[in-house]
Amino acid sequence: MLRAIEHAGAGLEFVPKPLAVWHQAEQRKSFKTTADWKSSFEWLEGVRDTITRRAYAGFITTQVAPQAAHQGE
Repeated sequence: MLRAIEHAGAGLEFVPKPLAVWHQAEQRKSFKTTADWKSSFEWLEGVRDTITRRAYAGFITTQVAPQAAHQGE
């Protein structure tokens, strides 16, 4: 979505009900435990101008910090 809104004429549409349902098995590795936190932080810094301060802080606290802690950093 962040890339889409940078293009002239692109927009976001919201619908009142889900169009898809996603199921993720319990034993499946997640991005949170397998990704390098530094890569996540670099991505976040790259989109910083397109997101709110609250979204930035939320991503740090829910994604980057847990990844760093899991990796012992």
